[in-house]
Amino acid sequence: MAAVARLRSCLPAAAAAAAVTQAPTRPQKHARTEGSALLQWRSSRVAPQSVDGRPVADVREGGGAVSRLYGVSRRGYAPYDRSKRNQDALRVLKDERTDTQAILVLDGHGEYGEEVSRRFADKFLDAVTKHPFWATNIERACREELARLEGEILADSSIDCAFSGTTVAFAAVRRNQVFWCNVGDSRITLGVLRDGVVRAEPLTTDHKPETPEEKDRIERCGGRVFALEYDDGIIGPPRVWLPDADVPGLAMSRSVGDQVAHAVGVSSEPDCGVRRLSPNDRFLVAATDGLWEFLPNAEVVARVAEVSSQSGSPRACVDHLVREATARWLAHERVVDDTTVCVAFLEASPPD
Repeated sequence: MAAVARLRSCLPAAAAAAAVTQAPTRPQKHARTEGSALLQWRSSRVAPQSVDGRPVADVREGGGAVSRLYGVSRRGYAPYDRSKRNQDALRVLKDERTDTQAILVLDGHGEYGEEVSRRFADKFLDAVTKHPFWATNIERACREELARLEGEILADSSIDCAFSGTTVAFAAVRRNQVFWCNVGDSRITLGVLRDGVVRAEPLTTDHKPETPEEKDRIERCGGRVFALEYDDGIIGPPRVWLPDADVPGLAMSRSVGDQVAHAVGVSSEPDCGVRRLSPNDRFLVAATDGLWEFLPNAEVVARVAEVSSQSGSPRACVDHLVREATARWLAHERVVDDTTVCVAFLEASPPD
């Protein structure tokens, strides 16, 4: 691609090689690849059995208002990289002391994206639940531990974060409240019963560089925001670039890591919030953009509502969403993104 050639011409060889990991893959409208590699991937990955090599998240009695939850992280597919590794991560934890169910979803990107997301995933839940303010101020605990862990990862010479990083989407259900913390474009959405229909209520907002306040911050820091137009006329998503070089091409305005992008206004500052749950709040969906890219909030919630009414199982909901997301990717592009989905059924008590 011309864009990749420009990346190489603007940087020294080592930096150019790293920057290319952020360069966009050209979308392929309705293109399918039915080669042996794809068929093998399909047959072996229809029923995901592990999260980062570990058992799937399957909780029969969660903390707070969570009655059951199930989650899985599925490696994607790229015809040019048969050894592709899953850069997503998923962790869940039930904290008995505070009656809290915690859910953590991450989406790594760049050459070292797997290492960044895995390192963060392995440490964050343990660290935040041990924070002195965990029991009384979840937001403070999350903000402080997120900043501390990012600093620890950036200081680790074995992980090059110049062009690599991760999203963070964290939810904590404690009794009849849900708290969330978000960096990037992984997403948390509630399914809420209103007027006899379960409707989507997004808790998080994607951090995208085209959002006016995000774009303003990046441009004030010297960065540029623009989308690439491909040879076939398809225009990609807006991305963040340095003032004098077409790198890093990050399609998010906030992330953990990504030192080059952070030099021009990309931030790791999370958005946090809290909401009281009611008996009308039926379930929570936390997922990476492998799900959300082609399935909007409303459709995801409608599908979970339908499948759960038939099966009563969060696993059936997750498996259905992963299959549908995979089909959408294959219908639109030659690749399938890593996809992580967690569905938590809620049984909130009536308000006092």
